[in-house]
Amino acid sequence: MKNKNLIKAKFLELMALISVYIEPERTKIIKKAYSYAKKQHAEQKRLSGEDFIIHPLETALVLAGLKLDPPTLASALLHDVVEDCDVSLNDISKNFGSEIAKLVDGVTKLKKFNYYPDEKFNSGSGEVSTDIRAENLRKMFVAMAEDIRVILIKFGDRLHNMKTIKALPVRRRKIIAKETFEVYVPLADRLGISEIKWQLEDLAFQVMRPFDYQRIANMIVNTRSEREEFIDSITKEIKSFLIEKKLEVSVDGRPKNIFSIFNKIKNYNVKGTDKTKIYDLYALRVLVQTEEECYKALGIIHGNWRPVTGEFDDYIANPKQNMYQSLHTTVMRETSPIEIQIKTFDMHNIAEYGIAAHNSYKGQATNDNYFDEKLNWLRQLVEWQRQVGGTEEFLESIKTDIFSDQVFVHTPKGEVVQLPEGSTPIDFAYKIHTELGHSCIGVKVNTRRVNLNVKLNNGDLVEILTSKTSKSPKLIWLEKRNGFIVTANASQKIKSWYRKQDRQTNITRGRTLLHNQLHKLNVSLTMSEIIDLINIKSETEMFYMLGSGKLSMSDLLLKLSSSSKLLNIKIIPKTKNTLLNNDIDYENKNASFEFAKCCKPNPKNQIIGLPNNNEMIMIHKSDCYVVKRILNHERKLSLRWNVADEIGANLMVQAEDRIGLLRDISEAVSSENVNISNISLIPQDHSTVAISFSLDSMNLVSLDNIIGKIELLIGVKNVIVKND
Repeated sequence: MKNKNLIKAKFLELMALISVYIEPERTKIIKKAYSYAKKQHAEQKRLSGEDFIIHPLETALVLAGLKLDPPTLASALLHDVVEDCDVSLNDISKNFGSEIAKLVDGVTKLKKFNYYPDEKFNSGSGEVSTDIRAENLRKMFVAMAEDIRVILIKFGDRLHNMKTIKALPVRRRKIIAKETFEVYVPLADRLGISEIKWQLEDLAFQVMRPFDYQRIANMIVNTRSEREEFIDSITKEIKSFLIEKKLEVSVDGRPKNIFSIFNKIKNYNVKGTDKTKIYDLYALRVLVQTEEECYKALGIIHGNWRPVTGEFDDYIANPKQNMYQSLHTTVMRETSPIEIQIKTFDMHNIAEYGIAAHNSYKGQATNDNYFDEKLNWLRQLVEWQRQVGGTEEFLESIKTDIFSDQVFVHTPKGEVVQLPEGSTPIDFAYKIHTELGHSCIGVKVNTRRVNLNVKLNNGDLVEILTSKTSKSPKLIWLEKRNGFIVTANASQKIKSWYRKQDRQTNITRGRTLLHNQLHKLNVSLTMSEIIDLINIKSETEMFYMLGSGKLSMSDLLLKLSSSSKLLNIKIIPKTKNTLLNNDIDYENKNASFEFAKCCKPNPKNQIIGLPNNNEMIMIHKSDCYVVKRILNHERKLSLRWNVADEIGANLMVQAEDRIGLLRDISEAVSSENVNISNISLIPQDHSTVAISFSLDSMNLVSLDNIIGKIELLIGVKNVIVKND
């Protein structure tokens, strides 16, 4: 009886919520879906012991809170029947129509998504295959691109699952929480659904860091009365001087979510601030009618309380990628800093519900292209996933283009361009237009000429310099070590240009590149020796891959650096992922080793060994996330490379004589953890100098990286590896 009463109460709660914004006639499909789902799940229980129908009801309640349309709500109620009951998609289509069937199918497919799969998907060493993770992400984004409502339903599903996660075993809880934190939280943020984002964030944080979560929750409870009194007084003050200026406003303050407070307290601890005196753990929100009134309210607030220098952001003029708009400021009231957000009521609606605020998801017709434009990144991502060559590259594009922080820069015409944090002028050029990227030969940032690999910052004015005669991107831009590009957008457009070139042209280009590189590094290897070492079927194919961007020079050199012809670090693959035992310094000489696919260590990295179930020792980078997850330190074997006889080199740099040249060269060398010695300077004319020096204890990749970094320094004309 208790369960029946709960089910009825949840259904009535759902109907009450939707009655506010959905006409009675349009609720029939929701009632029908509920009855159907209730019948199909009648004999099923969740691990928590409650009737299964509670879960789809709770999922629908989340979406009703976002004021979504009847087909979405009906699909939420039905989202488990195909997977968990004897129901086919045809049955759903016959009873509810093709639209709902398609949504249910999309959610059913996402049910199989696991960024961190169960143990059955894991290798013997315990790491999750990169291929599996990438493929699952691909499926998710394809489903989202077909209909964004699929992921909205999934958010509701995941939110209720997180609220009832205590019914699961501890290990499974942590896997789901980690997946929630790393995938669903940033995705909700990117879609602008803060109401979902902060709840998922806190629920995941509670599982991953239970002690810290409880500590902050207790702090909030213990200081509630003091803080509420403080906020109440501020709210009244703001209202009084805004109303005095004839503004219709709504002012409120609510505590920030627990995870954001955790991060803020960490920052305050560094500064030595008493956490009981932190008053900006609350976000004060001022809502007005129009955009003009936002700026008027800002001026009034700054006229009454002193603004804190450097603590102002204008997200109205420069909206975030997730559609968020607001003015953010921090002011001093007496001795207390106060964070204030100023936005219109419409802006607030979008800030809470993001893409879910779009009228089309409420069943209302619209001609507004704004929301559709905001989903271009998703459609673009689906296109990229068809083009990228490998799973690692796809995962990297997700991290940088989708889940990273953003910067706002300006074109010479004053237009605002949003890019992932760390983006360069080349990323900027390709974001504007493909041809602008292809013809780029230089850049001015804030009217000053700078290198093309400089990192752009908020507010930068960027002017791309182009060539009318040359409209071909540079292969060197694809070399990660040089830092020319960050975004998948730029990378794919460059690679696409080279793929479209004549095959013979690419072969010729690749041959020239390789011969020049080997000459520069003073390496003597025949082409047949090289193709044997890098396991490519023919010399011609190798040249083509180099010339078309399919194989980077740094990746080729990494493979060559394994050669005992070049180094006494004999990392010689006999078969895929197999090492010679004398390559590793380890007390048990009978042990067998394999490289871990998750981090792909090389001789530059410090390494740790993890035995798997097949009596094989998997070699990881010491900072690999898999290693960090292993709490049993006895499982971690101390390993190191046999590097006693690494190569050295003598370099000569010809450059314009300038202040700071030696410092810059030294930094380029030290960045590869290589020692520099025997430096000598030889003036060549009034403005040019030759600098000779010795390097020791490095591999071929480090040598190439050093040369590449020195070549990019201002004023450097040539870098030569000497024979002496």
